[in-house]
Amino acid sequence: MNDFQNSAQEVKERLDIVETIEKYVHLRKMGKNWAGNCPFHSEKTPSFMVNPEIQRFKCYGCGKGGDIFNFIQEIEHIEFPEALEKLAKEAGVEIKKRPVNTRFSKLEDINATASEFFYAELHKYKPALTYAQKRGLTVETLKEFKIGFAPGRGLLYNYLHTKGYSDRVIIESGLVTDTSGRIKDRFINRLMFPIWNIYGKIVAYSGRQLPGDNFGPKYLNTPETPIFHKSNTVFGLYQNKSEIKKKNLTILTEGQMDVISAYASGIRNVIAPLGTALTEQQLDSLGRYSKRLLILFDNDEAGQKALERAFHIAISKGFNVYATNTGEYKDLDESIQASVSKTKRTLSSKMDAYSYILARKLDSLDLTDITQERELVDFHKETLIHLTDPMVREHLTKKFRKITKLNPGAISQDIGPMKGTPPVKTSGASSRDRKNTAPTDININDPETYLIALLIKIGDYKKFHSLNINEFTNPFYKEIISQFASSEDPSMRTIAESSAISDQAKQILTDIALRQDKIPEPKDPISSLNEAYMRIRMTNKTKKLNSIQRQLAIAEEENDDIKIDELTQQLLQLTSQIRSLDDKISRL
Repeated sequence: MNDFQNSAQEVKERLDIVETIEKYVHLRKMGKNWAGNCPFHSEKTPSFMVNPEIQRFKCYGCGKGGDIFNFIQEIEHIEFPEALEKLAKEAGVEIKKRPVNTRFSKLEDINATASEFFYAELHKYKPALTYAQKRGLTVETLKEFKIGFAPGRGLLYNYLHTKGYSDRVIIESGLVTDTSGRIKDRFINRLMFPIWNIYGKIVAYSGRQLPGDNFGPKYLNTPETPIFHKSNTVFGLYQNKSEIKKKNLTILTEGQMDVISAYASGIRNVIAPLGTALTEQQLDSLGRYSKRLLILFDNDEAGQKALERAFHIAISKGFNVYATNTGEYKDLDESIQASVSKTKRTLSSKMDAYSYILARKLDSLDLTDITQERELVDFHKETLIHLTDPMVREHLTKKFRKITKLNPGAISQDIGPMKGTPPVKTSGASSRDRKNTAPTDININDPETYLIALLIKIGDYKKFHSLNINEFTNPFYKEIISQFASSEDPSMRTIAESSAISDQAKQILTDIALRQDKIPEPKDPISSLNEAYMRIRMTNKTKKLNSIQRQLAIAEEENDDIKIDELTQQLLQLTSQIRSLDDKISRL
């Protein structure tokens, strides 16, 4: 365990999760747990539970749960480092910082230094400042986003040299170009927008041409560097992440000015990709704050094609996707400059992206033309390829038929994943991971669950040593048993906080701890444990018996006498073992 992890562990040991959560939620004692109304969704009946023994919480309404850090991150809309800093201060713990990557920190430092230079230059060069003000950028907005101006002419390069940066670091930052040893400023006569990572560090820049300057692209970004990868960076996420989480909605636009104009007008859940198509990595970043996405791209043909691509990749990542447009205005920035109130009404009148795209296509296509009809069907087919939930696929197919009025018979032959095309996964999880997904709730009637829950209720953790792990089929129960059995002094808290078990196993452990009231108090704990263990063995033997019966039926069809004799012997042995277990259970 490193120093950073030690600090987090010390905070957990000093603070009590119940006392911390009570600062935000009114809790009342319910057996071994504390209960209250969930602070993360609206409810009348308490489904939010906190267990002091394992120092974890869970809401059985919305599913949110975790440890003391998870709670503070959710309730305060902050990242883990900020949550650690806040709780460490309360606990009186000195945070031992993670080792600094010197190379990365120098690149972050040089970008911050460049920001000071660009910001100062903007206020020296009147044409750039006037243009920024005409675009509706107030003094406060310029300062908050650290918007600046790049004059070029080697002024940035010289400035960075005076600040002590070497040519190697200056070149590696991407702020200059190096052609055969001739170093020049990369950004010349451009309005400069810093690009921040989610931790508030400037990692790159996007420079916009000023009016009348037609040299190079309209927007020029810093090239890829060790601290900047365009495919997983989102413009505006750092400034807007709290509001995105609070509103549970991300508005996706095309440009930096859309984000900044929206922010200045009070719409603070808007972000933009960096001149590229939306990527899976960017969606992974967004998904940490909300799985609801409103796409608002430019009204031109290119913007609408980008909307389709973004819609398909977002639904493949499990997002609920909506769409709208700014009507007569080219983009969000232009709409805001015309009327903030009208823009807000536009955003609130969003519709689901599938229906939106379908409606636009119907407006522009002639369905008497088979080629244009094919375009409509192809869009639907492409949508289904990105979905794995059969109910959603069926729902969209019914919607397609209803809206388009196309012949259902023809559609049924055409719709569905293209032959040979595998459905896109809805998450990065492998098929093995999906198979081993922990249930969202526990079933006390399941023999394996009941036995573990009973051991925890009784508090006799040392009895985990006597369990045969091979008798259990649930991989997460095997993890839990293994941890209890290998621990010298096992407790619910140490196991729940162990880094040796998966998050899914911890989730199950939390569910069991919070649902102990569902398990009747056993009159004879030893007999109850023996019965539960025998029921597990009987369940496993019954499954094996059923398998042998199926094999025997196949052997009889094939007249395989040797196999029939072998399976019959196994069947008789299992039947005898099951009967013996049943007798033992009935005598308890």
